Amino acid sequence: YNERLLADKSKEEQALRRHYYEDIGNGDFGPGWKIVFDNFDMYQRVHDMTEDNQNKDIHWVNHVKVSNRVSGNELPDDKPIKNCLSDLDNCKVAPSAIEHICQRANYVNLVSR
Repeated sequence: YNERLLADKSKEEQALRRHYYEDIGNGDFGPGWKIVFDNFDMYQRVHDMTEDNQNKDIHWVNHVKVSNRVSGNELPDDKPIKNCLSDLDNCKVAPSAIEHICQRANYVNLVSR
């Protein structure tokens, strides 16, 4: 039974690998994603310590998968996009007034939570 189960898993893994490498061959990476971790540590002291009521050392971890909004797959790895910052036009990267208003609204929403 175990050998058959392992063989089935092996076939499934081979199919996943084949599908993965076919996607790489086509250059179909998508924008990508990342996993973000955050931890919360807390130490709780008790006033009257007994055998059943001890100090607590608590460690929580939260994780979330975040999809990238913009893909950087087409960017070259061997050279910079621009040779010099003086070649870069500021109006292409500086946020507009509308973008400032939207960003401020995003911050207000996040801080109010």
